[in-house]
Amino acid sequence: MIRTPASLRAACAAFGLALAAAGCSPAGGHRATEGARAQTLMLGVTTEPASLNPIVLEGTLSSMVGGLLYSFLVTDDANGNLAPDAATEVPTLANGGISRDGLRVTYHLRRGIRWHDGEPLTARDCVFTFHAIMNARNNVPDRHGYDQIADVTAPDDTTIVVRLKRPYSPIADTFLALNANYPIVPAHLLAGLPDLNQLDTQKYTVGSGPFRFVEWQHGDHLTLAANDAYFRGKPGLRKLVIAFVPTATTMLNQLRTHELDAAMTLTDPALLGPLRAIAGTRVLTTPAWGVVMTYFNAQSGPAADVRVRRALTRAIDANLVMRRASQGLYGSEGALRGLFGPYDGSPRLPSFDPAAAKTELDAAGWTSGTDGVRARNGQRLSLSLIFSTAQPIFRVIATQMQEELRAAGADVAIRGYAPAQFAAPPGSGGPMFGGRFDIAISNIFAAAGPDAASFFICSERAPAGFNIARLCDPRIDALFEHAIRDYERPRLLRDVAEIENAIVADAPGIALAQVRFISAFTDRLSGVEPSPVTPFVGVWKWTLSSKD
Repeated sequence: MIRTPASLRAACAAFGLALAAAGCSPAGGHRATEGARAQTLMLGVTTEPASLNPIVLEGTLSSMVGGLLYSFLVTDDANGNLAPDAATEVPTLANGGISRDGLRVTYHLRRGIRWHDGEPLTARDCVFTFHAIMNARNNVPDRHGYDQIADVTAPDDTTIVVRLKRPYSPIADTFLALNANYPIVPAHLLAGLPDLNQLDTQKYTVGSGPFRFVEWQHGDHLTLAANDAYFRGKPGLRKLVIAFVPTATTMLNQLRTHELDAAMTLTDPALLGPLRAIAGTRVLTTPAWGVVMTYFNAQSGPAADVRVRRALTRAIDANLVMRRASQGLYGSEGALRGLFGPYDGSPRLPSFDPAAAKTELDAAGWTSGTDGVRARNGQRLSLSLIFSTAQPIFRVIATQMQEELRAAGADVAIRGYAPAQFAAPPGSGGPMFGGRFDIAISNIFAAAGPDAASFFICSERAPAGFNIARLCDPRIDALFEHAIRDYERPRLLRDVAEIENAIVADAPGIALAQVRFISAFTDRLSGVEPSPVTPFVGVWKWTLSSKD
């Protein structure tokens, strides 16, 4: 998966990370009594966090830690829309939270919120968190969006005022929001430290969320207990044990034996059948703010010609490819919604048209040879297609695309790379950021808003940024610049529709499908409503009934 800027990641959930819930035993074999089991939910993850400090974490682990231990000013509801958390409401132009000039944003805190140690959470904590994020001594993953802020002040204990350098419409999705990773952290504990990079877990893991830290047995499990003073209500579960399970396959086996009660945020469609076959298990699939994307190299090679890129999009039946590869879980309809969320304008994507693809390649000077492979000026239409082996589905997609492009006259060589090598910097031989491909398959995750610019604008061309296709179109740059200045939703919807149409016309790649997360859990667990960002929406309302 590509590491995206924080405001684009929607707490960027990584493909292949499994979040499981259970009530029996951590990976190391610790077993709870039946009485404790009725009160305990285990959450299994395949990746153990390097830290519980949310300032230095990113992606799914940050979303998990932040959503369980800490609070945000705003979070997401089950539909992926912004919703208040520690703030009383999401600031908008209509409610006066955003000034008419778009340069000042005001938040009001709920009263009575307390840290797990009993100290009150105030606006001062929000100001401190902003400065901690911007402090160059702290190894934060990204400051995207926060760099648009001039300053943050607290006129009183329940008011936070954010002053922007210029109008920036994604600010509500960004500032101390679940979509942008960083929750509120306690100033009374952390303000006197030189930096926040190496914190003592036992001493400094103090949040204001629905659960509090109890213990961390490295390599085995993490234990959290209910925060009965939680400002949104006393949690129904008494304890969460996050078990570190090595693979999704192991999790599946433990579900079968009922050692685990649930697995959440799985993404491998091959697991759907086996999961649905487990008696007493509910299986949900949830659209996520992410896209399975095929990039064309718009800077060098045959695909630098927009006519070739457009022909390639016509030569690939994206919907059929995805449905076959995903066993029906994914389709290409509405794929760009994974990038733009509820702002998606549903642009008309190029239809599968092999005849049109051949005509466009002819017009671009690529004529068919005796062996069926096209050539121009003595150069064969040979394309390299790369992907990460982290996802088995990528190899299936690549193979099917290879066949379809061969029918159009392209000789496609496919190659899989280990995840670390695939996304490595150019100096370390990374093919994706080094531009050593004609076609690349990857996942990108973004917040539900208009700020997906990093994937498409000129200044973000890889390796400097996340514009993997290396597309540079001043019109697209201008459209994004205009969009982030619009706060009115109707205008923003029109802005995003224009951006999407321009992207489709430039054909930097094919949005194959919107990612869907798979959640499977015992029917004894109630209250689960996974969102496009996290499975922990309303986690304090979850309850686990006793066995019959």
